[in-house]
Amino acid sequence: GDLDEGSVFNEACVDDGEGGAAEACDDVDTPGEDNPALAIDKVDETGGFDEVGDVIEYTIVATNVGNVTLHDVVVTDEQVSDLECTRSMPVDLAPGESITCTASHTVVEADFETLLVFNQACVDDGEGGADEVCDEVNTPGQELEEETDLPTLPPTTSLPGSSSAPSSDAWWLVIALGAFMAMLLAVTPRRERKRR
Repeated sequence: GDLDEGSVFNEACVDDGEGGAAEACDDVDTPGEDNPALAIDKVDETGGFDEVGDVIEYTIVATNVGNVTLHDVVVTDEQVSDLECTRSMPVDLAPGESITCTASHTVVEADFETLLVFNQACVDDGEGGADEVCDEVNTPGQELEEETDLPTLPPTTSLPGSSSAPSSDAWWLVIALGAFMAMLLAVTPRRERKRR
């Protein structure tokens, strides 16, 4: 564009057609002001984590927000190993053009010590005129819930033909009740004989 050329050239002419005057022209070369600039936006698509093995997904968009074409643009993310972008880097970006990248982080046990996963992505045009810019995101975590063992009940013995087994105290109650009934039956006939 004009800013890539560094100036805007313009020429104006006047002529009288079939008349005798020669065509006359004048031009002006207006210098432009370069404003190279980059912007980057990093988004956590997951929103949080609550267990080891969770995968946090990131989307990164780097854009040329200046008014000149930028060359050798590179997106970096030191916290991930699977950065993938829609275009091969380094890349040239015209004003308004962008490049989109994705990356991920798999949650490990150490992440629960801080309950926070920090991640930062940056974009730069190397030896070009744009400053390096970065964007970071902090993904919150939830504490791991500790598993508690339920108390184990002691085993019980079952009566023949019964699905539930009385405890030893219940056995003593059955024996005592049987003895009481035997005594009661033994006393009753004696009382009847005395009445006769």
